[in-house]
Amino acid sequence: MHNSSLMLAIDAGGTSTRATLLNTAGECLGYGRSGPGNPVSSGLDRVMHSYREAIEQSLEMAGRALDDFRSLTIAMAGGSTHSPISGMAEAFKTINPSSEVVIESDLLATYFSGTYHGDGYALVAGTGAVCARIRNFSLDRVTDGTGWLLGDHGSGYWIGYHCARAVAADLDGIGPATAMTALLTEQLGLQHSAASFEGRPARLQAMIQTIYALRPIELAAFAVIVFQAAAAGDSVAGDLLSKAGQLLSHSLRTTRSAEVTGPLVLGGSILSSRSVIEDELASELAGQAVFRVPDGLAGAALLALRHAGVRVDQEIFTRIGSSLSALRS
Repeated sequence: MHNSSLMLAIDAGGTSTRATLLNTAGECLGYGRSGPGNPVSSGLDRVMHSYREAIEQSLEMAGRALDDFRSLTIAMAGGSTHSPISGMAEAFKTINPSSEVVIESDLLATYFSGTYHGDGYALVAGTGAVCARIRNFSLDRVTDGTGWLLGDHGSGYWIGYHCARAVAADLDGIGPATAMTALLTEQLGLQHSAASFEGRPARLQAMIQTIYALRPIELAAFAVIVFQAAAAGDSVAGDLLSKAGQLLSHSLRTTRSAEVTGPLVLGGSILSSRSVIEDELASELAGQAVFRVPDGLAGAALLALRHAGVRVDQEIFTRIGSSLSALRS
C-alpha cells in the first residue's frame, strides 16, 4: 500500500533519466540515474527500462518499495502536447498500478529548477535546443525544440552535425583545414592514412560509412570536439560555436515579451561551460536575473508538489535543492 505523503519525480532527458523520491515538505529522500529518457529519439522499450532503473535506485536509496508512493510526475520533451508520448501514462502503470501519473513538459521542469516564480523564461541547449516563456506557471510561448530534422538550432546535435560536415569538407579538400578532423577521426577510430579508395580519400570513405551507421541524434556526441578545438584556437570550430550562440540568442529574442519580466533559467550541457556561445548571448543576458541549472529534476519535484496541492515558497524551493544536492554528492 502506497504512502500518501511520498511522490516520485522524473526528469527524462535525451541522454539520461534522473529520478527522486520526495515528501510533501519538499525533502528529497532518494535519487537515481539511468539511460536515455526521450521516447521519440530512443523508443518506448528503451526509455521504460531507463525509467524503471532510475526509480528503483531512488527507492532503494530511500529504503522504499515500488508501491510505496502515491504519484509519479515525469518531465519529458513534448510532455505538454499531443505527441507520440501522449499514451505513456498507461505504460507507467506497469511500475506502480495504484499511483497517479502526470506527464509534464521538460521545459517547465528546467525552468522551475532555477526559480519558484510563475513568470519568466527558460533557454535549454543540450542534445536539442528550445526556448520558452512561462506565464502563470504554464508554457506561454515555445520557440524551436523541433528536433534534429526540423530545428534544434545551436544544440549539441546542431554543433555535432556541423562538426561532421566541416571534417568531411576538410578531408575532401573542399573546405578549410580544421583541428576537428584529427579529433573526430580519432574518436571514430579511423585510420590516419593518406591512401585513396575509388578516387576518394580512404579516411573520408571510412567516415562516410561510420557516420551513416549512426542514429542522427548520436552526432551530438561530437559537440565536445568542437569545444575542444575552439579552446585550442581553431577558427573553424570557433566560428561554429559563434553561430550556435547567435542562433540561441535569436530564439531567446523571439520568445521575449515586454509583459513577462521574470528571471531567465539556463539549462543543458551546451550552456554549462564558458565559451564563445556565452559571448554571443551576453547582450541578451545583460540586466537579467539569470539562474543556471544542471538539469530539470528539482523542477520536476516542484511540479510534483504543485500537483499534490502544495504551495511552493522560498523555504520549500530551497529544501528541494539542498536535499537533492546532498543525495547527488
